Amino acid sequence: MAGTIIEGKYKNGCKFRASERKGTSTKQLHSGYHYGRTRREAQDKLNAWIRAGGFDALAAAARDKSLPEPLQTVGEYVKNWYAVHAKARYAPTTAETNSHRLPYILDDAKLAGTPLGELKKADVRAWLARLDTTENNKAKLLQLLGQALRQAVDDEMIASNPADILDKPKKSRSEIEAFTPDETRKIIDYANGRECAALVRVLLDAGLRQSEAFGLQWKCVDFAVGSIRIERTVVSLEGGRRGELRETTKTDHSRRTIRLAPKTLAALQALKANSKSEFVFVPQNGSAHHPHWFRGIFATYWSAILEGAGVDHKGAHTTRHTCATELLRAGAYLTAVSKRLGHSSPNVTLATYSSVIPSDDAKLVEMTAALF
Repeated sequence: MAGTIIEGKYKNGCKFRASERKGTSTKQLHSGYHYGRTRREAQDKLNAWIRAGGFDALAAAARDKSLPEPLQTVGEYVKNWYAVHAKARYAPTTAETNSHRLPYILDDAKLAGTPLGELKKADVRAWLARLDTTENNKAKLLQLLGQALRQAVDDEMIASNPADILDKPKKSRSEIEAFTPDETRKIIDYANGRECAALVRVLLDAGLRQSEAFGLQWKCVDFAVGSIRIERTVVSLEGGRRGELRETTKTDHSRRTIRLAPKTLAALQALKANSKSEFVFVPQNGSAHHPHWFRGIFATYWSAILEGAGVDHKGAHTTRHTCATELLRAGAYLTAVSKRLGHSSPNVTLATYSSVIPSDDAKLVEMTAALF
């Protein structure tokens, strides 16, 4: 292991910060910081930076003037910042997504052409006003620009971050869409006796993210206890055309053990009897070329299930919302549902599903009457 890892409270829910320094003076040449939600993730990002050339790459870039200089423009700075620093810090899916967001910054002539040291908060607000996109996307673009400019502040190139504005675009939460009880029953009835039975039941029962279901291995299924362990994921890359196994989960809280219903365990046992893979769920055409499920091929597979069940199309993530919705409506504790879903905090669960939690005013009156 190279570098130093420090545990603490960092941005974006990350708990670990990895860094490596060169030299002994207070003006050391260093890599910057590489954040991770787990110690392994932080280490992997630092290792990726080192494999990309580490200090030698920084020194060469400085000689070639490819690293940002105080007099260069915002566009030049952000482009070089992303190439030198950001790709080693982000998870593959996040890096891919952010690469598609960069043009919103680089292609805006007024913003990108402004000298870095002259950028003001008013310029950032004007850029946001010019953007022809959703408020959600504006919020994410402002976050990306802010991350780049925070590096400039840390490198003492600018005194403050112009993207740190009070009137930030507000992220709106879309209405949660779950399957109705009738739709859920139709899906389960169609799946029973078919190869998809275990997948359908696990998604609905455990409320797994698709990436978690695809990363589930038989060694993480405990039939004696009746549980599964979520320890790794398969993420979709290249616009959903390729899957990649990762030995990490979305957050530390996503690494969890989930007890399953008897019918779900029975479906898993039936699937295991004919399985030749270490993974629980594999594509029907599983091969060296397509060893994992991923968005491109799973979307077709999921659509066929809904069509066979006679249910209008909804994304597979709807099963996760259905699991949470039905548990909360049945009176399950919010904290228990949050742990089952692998949310980073019960606050996330509450913010997402508050509209489906029963108010129970009449029941509260009965309780207070009995107490007081």
